[in-house]
Amino acid sequence: MGKKKKDEVEDISDRDSESDSDTEEENKYGEPLAYDPNFKGPIKNRSCTDVICCLIFVAFCVGLGFIAYYAYTAGDLEKFVYKSDSLGTVCGVDHEGKYLFYFDFTSCHDDSSGDEFNVNCDSPAVCIAQCPTQDFNGNDQQSMYLTNPTNVKWNDFICKYNVYPETSGKDPKTLFEDEDCASYYFASTASSGRCIPNFIIDGNSVPEDAVNSTLPNNKTLTEEDIEAIDKLISIGSDIVSDIASSWWLIAIGFLAAAAVVSFLLIILMRWLAKLIIWIIVIGVMVLLGLATSYCFVSYAKLIESEANGQITDYDTYNTMLGVWLGLGITFGVIFLILLLLLIFLRKRIQLAIALISEASRAIGYMVCTLFWPLVPFILQLGVLFLWGSMTIFLSTISTPIYVVEQAESDFPQANGTECYLQEFYKEYGNTSSARCVWSGNYYWDWTIWVFVFYTLFAMFWLINFVIAFGEMSLAGAFASYYWAFTKPDDIPSIPLTRSTWRSLRYHLGSLAFGSFLIAVLQFIRAMLEFLEKKFKGAENPISKFVFKCFKCCFWCLEKFLKWLNRNAYIEIAVYGKNFCTSAKHVFFLLMRNIVRAAVLDGVTSFLLFLAKLVVVLIVILPIFFFLNGQITVTDELVIMPDLSYVWVPFLLILIGAYVIASCFFGVYDMAVDTLFICFLEDCERHDGSPEKPYFMSKELMSITGLKNKKQKT
Repeated sequence: MGKKKKDEVEDISDRDSESDSDTEEENKYGEPLAYDPNFKGPIKNRSCTDVICCLIFVAFCVGLGFIAYYAYTAGDLEKFVYKSDSLGTVCGVDHEGKYLFYFDFTSCHDDSSGDEFNVNCDSPAVCIAQCPTQDFNGNDQQSMYLTNPTNVKWNDFICKYNVYPETSGKDPKTLFEDEDCASYYFASTASSGRCIPNFIIDGNSVPEDAVNSTLPNNKTLTEEDIEAIDKLISIGSDIVSDIASSWWLIAIGFLAAAAVVSFLLIILMRWLAKLIIWIIVIGVMVLLGLATSYCFVSYAKLIESEANGQITDYDTYNTMLGVWLGLGITFGVIFLILLLLLIFLRKRIQLAIALISEASRAIGYMVCTLFWPLVPFILQLGVLFLWGSMTIFLSTISTPIYVVEQAESDFPQANGTECYLQEFYKEYGNTSSARCVWSGNYYWDWTIWVFVFYTLFAMFWLINFVIAFGEMSLAGAFASYYWAFTKPDDIPSIPLTRSTWRSLRYHLGSLAFGSFLIAVLQFIRAMLEFLEKKFKGAENPISKFVFKCFKCCFWCLEKFLKWLNRNAYIEIAVYGKNFCTSAKHVFFLLMRNIVRAAVLDGVTSFLLFLAKLVVVLIVILPIFFFLNGQITVTDELVIMPDLSYVWVPFLLILIGAYVIASCFFGVYDMAVDTLFICFLEDCERHDGSPEKPYFMSKELMSITGLKNKKQKT
């Protein structure tokens, strides 16, 4: 028996062992699909599905529209843009002064963590109409007051609201110690809504008189204080500047990823899919092999250097020894696993590559499908913008919370008790040392919280609805290609447009139902994240473990539902049945072919992931070398942008290239999933006889050992 014949027999027996292991398993997951002589692909005569879900979805959107109207009319965007003073007053909104002025910059400290940027200034702050244009030192004013009070420049004092230094009855020193007025300040410029000293904005060092002379209240302005002040300007302004100066480079990177590399690679795969995929696989294996060898060679060189007494820094030596050994073992294990998979799953890999090749041909006949992801992508951006803007406007519908801060033990109200600003000063005035200060928090009415959670859930639901709509539209188009017996003659005209119309006309309810299930799980996961951060300081090992378990379980459930929904949308696009019926049908179909389905899904996802990485590397490597000055041939044509952070355009291009490549190859992913479901149904419905011929391509038949028998004459 020849090798080809032997492989065919092995594949047939393998297939039989997967789908026909025993009668009990067949009954468990339903009977194989029966032959239907009238079935020729996506049915035309269908009715609306999951109508109740569609009505609920429409009512939900109407409710979202009401919240949007309320947020945009009752909220004030300026409260979000401008800064708040110590009393929670929004500069430029609640007060005529537009700029925030801190009394004491030496109180600013950096509270940034690994995932959060935050600079706090434990200092009184007020809104002022104009930033100071000259320096001010309270020591000088106190000296003038002691020698000749009429020489004190009371107009230069910057004080709290309702504090009038000249008529307050206090000397300058007392005003500074009571924090009624700023004890010092420098000539400043407005930046990011705050008054920032000019020498910081200009990038100059601390003025000598500020460093060498003691400021009021025995405070000295140090370089560490300046670093904290400098962060108030925010690295965000530098990032915006970097983006503005390198926009042309970012645009080239995006266009290179979208219009050139991804598109050309997919067009080439129209004819050379098998060759390109194998080149990618072999290239990855070679790179892993070289990386493994390099790590172990570097490890051996370090050992040899230590034996020869050439090591002086043993801390670095031990660190690098562990790094090279760990990387070498990691790369080696990955290389070994992939090699074993290539050897033992070669038949599955061949089938996966055949499906990718078939997807390439389908896309070649329907090139418009490559640009279809732009539609759901733009819709998703619209949803995110709607949610973000509504959340911002809702967050401004709030009132600041004030608490008592006291210095007298016999004061009637306890320290930290909530107080009301106007009533407090009306009752106690400014004579008491106790104060009613802003707690730094805002109060939201319970209805605002309901609206915020409503819009959050709406964001999840609408995003998943748009994704589902895009998947079902593509599934119907690719199913039309597969079930065309003579390709391309039997492929219906404008298949993507027809499929999109069917999805909109008949299956909005099914899309709403499937996306609702995913949205519920994502909302629960978001609430778990919120609760975990809310009780982070009070958590114990048991609660921490419980949170992790819940998050893991819901993550796994979400992944499973996404997989099931995706395949259910394929069934709906083909047969036009409701969501639950389609999900059950496709689940049983896949369970009857569980080994083939599990392996093939993993293999195709991995191969397409490698293709995305190839696109990203082709785009990002030249830009990386250019930003590092290693490409000099373009010096006369292109001016290197002046960047504060080189990683800003690099990361933007990296992320953008991967997102764009994912959009293009997401079409491939959907094509492969659709063709695979159709392939499984084709195998169950037909047997290759003249009465029941297979619809699959000759390449798929040759790999699976199937063939259509000719009509006997």
